Amino acid sequence: MNAAEQLTGCLRPLTYATILELLSVTGMRTGEVVKLMHSDVDLQHGLTTICNSKFGKSRMVPCHHSTQQVLCRYASQRDQLLNEVHCEAFFLSDRGRSITQGTLHVPL
Repeated sequence: MNAAEQLTGCLRPLTYATILELLSVTGMRTGEVVKLMHSDVDLQHGLTTICNSKFGKSRMVPCHHSTQQVLCRYASQRDQLLNEVHCEAFFLSDRGRSITQGTLHVPL
């Protein structure tokens, strides 16, 4: 988490730290996280819908209240930093584009 928070960029540190936290507490796969859309993340009820995952299955992943708060904080800060971007992906790069699985695996 500390290394993620030391990354350069306006949104990148927050995006990576939030992704790492979500992966560690939910057991989601990296491919599932990068495919999340706004409509998949219910910030009010703390539910994340994983669509067409492994073997084409979908499922709902409940989040602990603390994780729900982290996701809400990310969404709020993301929207403030990228107020003119209209991308449906939940996790975004500094350029307002969706994060890819390949991007997550690039050595820092």
